[in-house]
Amino acid sequence: MLLLFVSAFFVVQAVLGSPLEHQSRTVCHDQLGCFPTGGSFSDEDPWPPEEIGTDFWLYTRRNPVEYQIMDVNMEHSISASYWDKLNPTKILVHGFQSSGTSQWLQDMRDKLLLDDDYNVIVVDWKEGASAGLLHIDYSQSVANTRVVGAQIAQLVHLLTGSYGASASDFHIIGHSLGAHIGGYAGERIPNLARISVLDPTGPCFENNPEARLDSNDAIFVDVIHTGCGWSFDNQERTFQHYFKYNRDVPQEADIGCSHGRSHDLFTDSIDSGQPLLTYACSSYAAFLAGECIACENGGCATLGLHADLYAANLNVFHEKLQVFFGRFESEVRGLFKGIFTGSGGTSGILQVGE
Repeated sequence: MLLLFVSAFFVVQAVLGSPLEHQSRTVCHDQLGCFPTGGSFSDEDPWPPEEIGTDFWLYTRRNPVEYQIMDVNMEHSISASYWDKLNPTKILVHGFQSSGTSQWLQDMRDKLLLDDDYNVIVVDWKEGASAGLLHIDYSQSVANTRVVGAQIAQLVHLLTGSYGASASDFHIIGHSLGAHIGGYAGERIPNLARISVLDPTGPCFENNPEARLDSNDAIFVDVIHTGCGWSFDNQERTFQHYFKYNRDVPQEADIGCSHGRSHDLFTDSIDSGQPLLTYACSSYAAFLAGECIACENGGCATLGLHADLYAANLNVFHEKLQVFFGRFESEVRGLFKGIFTGSGGTSGILQVGE
């Protein structure tokens, strides 16, 4: 009964609670600046850095498994590390109730290092991401994201100011609350090259442009939506990918929305010989109306790591197709071709699968 009560309280607090009900105030942390609370932001005071316990774990091709800690207060940890200013840097950030040891971070790190000679920095902020009683205080974790974002910016400023790197070589990849951390970092880093937003969380950010990540936080911002909830409205310069899940199938067969599917898709895109293509659309409404079913006016964009190769500043969408022929005890693979008819017209013969 206690667990049910606490879970219910968390949901109500996170989704229905309004930050406008509390008086605004400001909390300052040395070297990172000041953070307003209340108003457009979480009512909770952001924890100090030492309580959040943020660590920066560096992986390169010289140390693909055993990380080196990069500490802005111990510059020797940077100068003696394998970090190379000549190589692009990927910064990976986990989300709520997660940590730097999450499997998706390890998988993405491994594929990135196979793909190119990157500096890969994993941001571990597990204490701040699992705040409160039973580690479910979402509002406190939301407040902590701004401090972590400021810490990332502090590290990037050190690497660009003292070690000869360029902000145009940094790419932040964040999932869930980690996506918003990327935004808070990006607003402090002029000319940051890119932020990849993997299914960003909605509560405390939806309809809140002052607090949420937006298209001005980096030169290129791409978003993968795989959940059932929130999306970025009116973000004209944000490169967004939507996955539309079919709800009209038996409950036991429908995989539904998946918060974690976004980082799996991004990871798969790194070395895919058959990249997932997306059709350009002017709006989500146009996608739902079936108006975007061909690669026109510049061709299709690719999902994930190589999305920045696509020149058009348009929203792009990919519809997930689910076909069920019956019940199977194990996974079935094969080649499927068909002609598809929908509200937008009839296609030619299309191949589905491998």
